[in-house]
Amino acid sequence: MTEHRKLPGRAAAGAFRLRQLLAKAQAADPTVTALCGRHWHFVELRCALSPQREKILRQLLDEGEGDDRGGGEGAAETFLITPRLGTRSPWSSKATDIIHVCGLHEVLRVERGTLWRVIRAAAWPSPSRRAAVANALHDPMTESQLPSLDDYRQLFHHAAAAPLRTVAVDDLAAAAARLGLALSDRELNYLAGHYRGLGRGATDAELVMFGQVNSEHCRHKIFNAEWRGDSGGSLMDMVRATHAANPAGTVTAYADNAAVLAGREMSMFTVDPAASTWRRATKTTVHTTAKVETHNHPTAISPRPGAATGSGGEI
Repeated sequence: MTEHRKLPGRAAAGAFRLRQLLAKAQAADPTVTALCGRHWHFVELRCALSPQREKILRQLLDEGEGDDRGGGEGAAETFLITPRLGTRSPWSSKATDIIHVCGLHEVLRVERGTLWRVIRAAAWPSPSRRAAVANALHDPMTESQLPSLDDYRQLFHHAAAAPLRTVAVDDLAAAAARLGLALSDRELNYLAGHYRGLGRGATDAELVMFGQVNSEHCRHKIFNAEWRGDSGGSLMDMVRATHAANPAGTVTAYADNAAVLAGREMSMFTVDPAASTWRRATKTTVHTTAKVETHNHPTAISPRPGAATGSGGEI
């Protein structure tokens, strides 16, 4: 039977970030006077850790001193913000891998959340005002808000895979809004015509995948669209114009999201495959590659963690 632990971390934001979040919280409720946040680590264990191995875990998760005390007088309320329930965060993937490399295979998964403490001049006037402040402190597309710190175990709920659900053609817009797919009216009309031609409704899995593969992230619909102006062409054409005007020093450009710049002769050690030993340094020309990676989690779902490759992402 699995076990769960929660371990405190450090302050979740510096002064600059706190000022930004405070402004957002005050826009939702002008009576908010201060806020602060602290990271918490939530661990799912295959079995209990010995005191020595728990000490190693705490050392790995140590982020330094944390202070989650908010300044000012008034009513205080806490909000626990975690990665979106049912997903695994990019931070979790890396942190769990590092913990396993360090030999702690009792750890099944570790996640990190933030406990925000909000100070108000008076008690909350209504649940809706409290919800507005909570929404200002997290991104509901990628994060969940839980009632209290002790509710973190919801992160590790293992549910059976849900069956496919069919969406009627007339309900596509409502389903897209419910699933957070950010589909335009043009895309919805396209889908409606497509499924009417098939004589059936869409499955929820099909809608989610369409939202990913047809996103700006994957297809660059805006980036490759025609822009009317002095230069003409698309944004991509404008970018390529610099290379067309001055191609000197470029081996290749705009190939597989990368460019290769002409390099120079350098000394490099190489391996002799037959002897499995290092050869002496040899002279060779070394080029420089400039790479832009786009095979990440689509921006409609995960705008901030750029390397969060998840569902979708096909090009």
